Amino acid sequence: MSNGRLMHGRAHPEMGHIRIPHDPVHDPFAGGCPYHGDCLEGLASAPAIEARWGAPGEKLPAGHAAWELEAHYLALGLCNWI
Repeated sequence: MSNGRLMHGRAHPEMGHIRIPHDPVHDPFAGGCPYHGDCLEGLASAPAIEARWGAPGEKLPAGHAAWELEAHYLALGLCNWI
């Protein structure tokens, strides 16, 4: 972002490839991004959720442990962008 406007180059902005804190002791999942492993996209995207939990997000129940961890990663991503 610059002067309140999204900046990017020739293609779409790669906002999902930002680094966020990832504690491999607490969360041993290596991430699903083919470029960075545990960037935000690698930890919290739909393919990452399915790779980590063995089912797509829409199949996981509301009380599943996935949601607290994924919400944590999304919050870290938002803090990073802000």
